[in-house]
Amino acid sequence: MQQLAIDKSRIRMTPEGEVVVPFEVWEHVLKIAEEAEGWRETTYLLQSEAMRKRLMEARKDNSALTLEEVRERLGI
Repeated sequence: MQQLAIDKSRIRMTPEGEVVVPFEVWEHVLKIAEEAEGWRETTYLLQSEAMRKRLMEARKDNSALTLEEVRERLGI
């Protein structure tokens, strides 16, 4: 993931203790969190020998569709 240059002067704390960050920083943090969650799920699934085999087979499968292809086929 690409690093984000953060202007720390744009991050502030409210009197209530809440942190306010620019939207692009928040968006970047969410993407990092989503990636971490994906890795946690993968790590969990790989603990099972049967699931490990299924995941490895799925990686070899070239018939998968992209999200854009699925949307196009569904007309959404």
